[in-house]
Amino acid sequence: RPSFRFTHWTLSAAGAGLCVFIMFAISWSYAIMALSFCSLIYVYAGMNATGDWGDGLQSLKFNISKGMLYRMSQATHVKNFRLNLLA
Repeated sequence: RPSFRFTHWTLSAAGAGLCVFIMFAISWSYAIMALSFCSLIYVYAGMNATGDWGDGLQSLKFNISKGMLYRMSQATHVKNFRLNLLA
């Protein structure tokens, strides 16, 4: 995971707190609805999070190999033909 060395987690927490404060300053009713909706999604995702999502590196290898196989299946143009001899 990339990291930015000139920041600290408290700065991010202060920014998030400021955003929530501004939400309530603009309209407290919409802020409550938005926070309850986000909480509902968080609880729903936590209850239904069963299963193995796999490894990210394995997925990257699969996508690269799939792309290479797709490029191999494309017909080559006559001008780009190269004779392959297995001797």
